[in-house]
Amino acid sequence: MSKLRKEFLKVKEGQLFTFVGASDHFTNGRGDYRVDSIDYDNGSQTTSVEFIDDQGDLHWISDGYLANNFTPTIVKNFRHV
Repeated sequence: MSKLRKEFLKVKEGQLFTFVGASDHFTNGRGDYRVDSIDYDNGSQTTSVEFIDDQGDLHWISDGYLANNFTPTIVKNFRHV
């Protein structure tokens, strides 16, 4: 198993990503694509995640497509105690 695969097993439901590729379903630079669900296939040892795309439809993304076209969104917490 490659390090890339192990890294993507750490993706969590609710995690936000920014799209950095080109697509008809996602907008480049929009940083609010939230992981709706995660599916791991033991046979192929691949992870797929599901996002809601720009049209409001659920869209499955492979771990390779995620690695090449999305970056984790940096969420800053401005909450004061």
